[in-house]
Amino acid sequence: AGAGAGAGAGASAGAAADSDEEEGDAAPAKRRRLDGAPPSASPPSPPLPRSQKDLRSDVAVASEVTALAPVLEAPEAPPEGLPAEYGYRLPRNRLEKLRTVLRMFVGTHNFHNFTRRMAPSDPSCKRYMLDVRASDPFVIHGIEFVRINVYGQSFMLNQIRKMVAVAAEVTRGCMSYGHLRRAMTRQRVTLPMAPGEGLFLDKCYFPSYNHDLAGSHPSLDFDFPEVERVKSRFKRDLLHEHIAVQELRDGPFLSYVRHLSAARGIFSYAVQPELDEESEELRRGRTRRSKEKLMTRPHKLREEQPAGAMSH
Repeated sequence: AGAGAGAGAGASAGAAADSDEEEGDAAPAKRRRLDGAPPSASPPSPPLPRSQKDLRSDVAVASEVTALAPVLEAPEAPPEGLPAEYGYRLPRNRLEKLRTVLRMFVGTHNFHNFTRRMAPSDPSCKRYMLDVRASDPFVIHGIEFVRINVYGQSFMLNQIRKMVAVAAEVTRGCMSYGHLRRAMTRQRVTLPMAPGEGLFLDKCYFPSYNHDLAGSHPSLDFDFPEVERVKSRFKRDLLHEHIAVQELRDGPFLSYVRHLSAARGIFSYAVQPELDEESEELRRGRTRRSKEKLMTRPHKLREEQPAGAMSH
């Protein structure tokens, strides 16, 4: 199952926020720093249905996607040589708000706004998310990260990138809860999309296969202790390290948050009227005819020009 990626769950220095929240946003005096990596033990996976009868929406395969996202939140002194935003730390009450927002994605929803070129009435836009959770913050190379795990039946193009971007915007106070709810209805809603860096497919689950063929085939869970140790070490030493180094070198999330903050007041999350498939076909037809008209117009202009005239 493929998807997009995650974005920072915090705000840049000038981002809007509720005043009562800001008063309680004092960062802890001492943040637990790790040796360049998050905890080796991954959070326990949510309980998955074990029988075909219990599978909602005929879930036969489930996947876990992880988005490792830098935190750009309550300011502290940044590490030497790093931009000021990397010194930000996520307060506990803002972390709980992020977790509340992420829980809104759980269940079956219409995710047509979280991908592209999909009609609201398309049944394939209905996707089932089993669980969406955020880890406690951890520090790698002076940057605080939050790991977001998404457990779902399947994912659409760019869905995870937009889910994490929307969760960050609601947590920052730049988007309302109501707008997020509308985004999962048939209304057309404009949504931001976070950078693709930091996202990877973590694990696949096969509950139906394991249940139906338990007597004749080995399980596909691969959750043996030695496998989990190797997997955790690989994520810590290679994946997370690469994500942090890439952020230090290229700053994809830093550029993304700065762009959103600079465009605040110019860019708005517009809600468009619901469009059914017939309306979309009419719109595509008008667009196609307009392009054809533009393609033929220069030739007509040249034919009408007098001898010796020059066109640009």
